[in-house]
Amino acid sequence: MKNEQAALSTTGSGPAQPAWEALLTADEAGDRLRVHPKTVVRMARNHALPSLRIGKLWRFRESDLARWADSQVQSSGQPIGRPEA
Repeated sequence: MKNEQAALSTTGSGPAQPAWEALLTADEAGDRLRVHPKTVVRMARNHALPSLRIGKLWRFRESDLARWADSQVQSSGQPIGRPEA
């Protein structure tokens, strides 16, 4: 309990908020992106995915992954459907 309280910010008048966002493992990031964890690590190693390296471990912020995924969507503004023959 003492460690949890140390990680909480007490600034402001509202309830205590986490000082920073929890980090995801490659397995958790892969689950959210629906890809294999090895793909996540390869993309992180190639700087294709926002990530943090802590020693030998790769970690990911969920908000960074969401922003990255949104930036990967390319829309032509055309409705999705089968082409007319």
